[in-house]
Amino acid sequence: MRVAVSAALASGGYAVIIAPTRDLVRQHVTYFTERLEDTGLVIGQLHAGVSPGERKSVMAGIEAGT
Repeated sequence: MRVAVSAALASGGYAVIIAPTRDLVRQHVTYFTERLEDTGLVIGQLHAGVSPGERKSVMAGIEAGT
């Protein structure tokens, strides 16, 4: 999965990872946050447990392309 995400990002695209549970989403967020730490890329998460403020921030980042 990391190779596919890297290829998408290298070509100027975006990557969306969809997971069936909140716990799995959190695991993926931790994984990618650690591995992409020094790249300047932003990792966001959307699920039912995300606060309205964080959801708004993530959505604004998506809309802005950041």
